[in-house]
Amino acid sequence: HLKVKDGKFEWKGFVAQPERVFLLTKTRYMQFYLDTGNALIYIDGNIDTLWNTRFTGSKPQQEYERYYKSVEDEMNKWDALYEDSVYKARHRDEKAEAAWQNQLDATLSEIRRKRKEFILSHPSSIVSLTLVEDKGQTGDFYSVDSLYKLLSPSARQTNAGNRIAKKLVVLKRSAIGQPFIDFAQNDTSGLPIKLSDYKGKYVLLDFWASWCGPCRAENPNVLSAYNLYKDKNFTVLGVSLDEDMNKWKKAISDDKMPWRQVSDLKGFKNSVAEIYGIVAIPCNFLIDPKGIIIAKDLRDIALKNKLAEVLGSADEKPPVGRSIQPLSQ
Repeated sequence: HLKVKDGKFEWKGFVAQPERVFLLTKTRYMQFYLDTGNALIYIDGNIDTLWNTRFTGSKPQQEYERYYKSVEDEMNKWDALYEDSVYKARHRDEKAEAAWQNQLDATLSEIRRKRKEFILSHPSSIVSLTLVEDKGQTGDFYSVDSLYKLLSPSARQTNAGNRIAKKLVVLKRSAIGQPFIDFAQNDTSGLPIKLSDYKGKYVLLDFWASWCGPCRAENPNVLSAYNLYKDKNFTVLGVSLDEDMNKWKKAISDDKMPWRQVSDLKGFKNSVAEIYGIVAIPCNFLIDPKGIIIAKDLRDIALKNKLAEVLGSADEKPPVGRSIQPLSQ
């Protein structure tokens, strides 16, 4: 904790290698970068507008600010598009959504291009390391691994580099093309359910929670897909990141989900979520009858299109198009 006197504070410390750190208040936070050596970092800002804070005296901070300025327009556009995602899911207009999806894809493509370009030109920078580490929180194994390989050998040996390497181990075991990881967890009645019980079927392993707005908005789509393909060797197994049994059961009832649901009621510390490297929801994995993960993070139209691809047509022809992939840049 830092003591503030006359609107100012002072802190002294030591870092063995450049690090990203966070300035936290009760309701806000701001990241900045520290360098090694004797350096004076000046922080100038207002607690009510922390996002406008200026940091001077740090070379990595200057690198970060140059990078952020290069992607600021795209990030603002992506935020606005994503904010609209739940509304779009409930107020479907296929032509409007197709245009919206194209805008999102183009925006994300530009962010990814600029991120890769920065890492290529700054392979040893702590900023590049944190860009890869942040991608590891919501990305798939292949995209994170490709960025990790752009980092210099010295960068990979840092604290952040070691964290990314450990994250890649987790991501790889649940990557597309890998066999599913079996588990046993109790359903709402306290009966243990194993994922391997469903081997021989196409299974959508669906991570969600009653408190997750985007999850609840997606549940009707999962229900629609389930009803279309439940008689064609397809089922769903829900894994809830809830902590309250009653809220979990109520959400299952309210959203009319007939498939089996499991949870250990430990939130994001759910043992299955940790095995599969889940750090954001909704998230799902489509597993084939041989037990191989064949798709990940299928949403709305993308889910129905994938099921049509592997299971054939259903009574309702899946609409053409794609849908938003949540929180993954």
